[in-house]
Amino acid sequence: MKIKKVFLSSIFLLILFGCIQKNNQSRQFSKLMKIQALSTDGKEITLSIQNYYLFISEQSKPFDQKGYFRDEKENGDYIMEPILRMAVRSVIGRYNPTELSIKTNAELENQIIDSANSLTIESEKKDKLKVQINAIILKEIIYSESAKESIVDNE
Repeated sequence: MKIKKVFLSSIFLLILFGCIQKNNQSRQFSKLMKIQALSTDGKEITLSIQNYYLFISEQSKPFDQKGYFRDEKENGDYIMEPILRMAVRSVIGRYNPTELSIKTNAELENQIIDSANSLTIESEKKDKLKVQINAIILKEIIYSESAKESIVDNE
């Protein structure tokens, strides 16, 4: 029952933070991504991640009142996706499959958020958008056959 309360309160906070909008800040977006990474011993690991993020701009008013981009063709995925991929690969690259299987999802999520929020990418458009990752939910970790074998061998 306590886990359910913690989960519901975290969802409430996620929604609340997504609704608070400051000047030059977008609404909160959400995207499900599958990202492949290599562990320290070169084994392939795929993560399924639900990502909650927003954009902060140094330009004057790139977003409308609801926090959407003024230009409907515009979206910031070209900035967010590489940042999240780099963060996931840097975190997963620190561990071998056995160490990853011991880690809790919360530990990995926090490390990915910290890593992603420390990264910035210069855009070709020079639109000066910065991505702020608010939350990540690690839905699934898929180990390759060789990674599964190394986990079994180390047990």
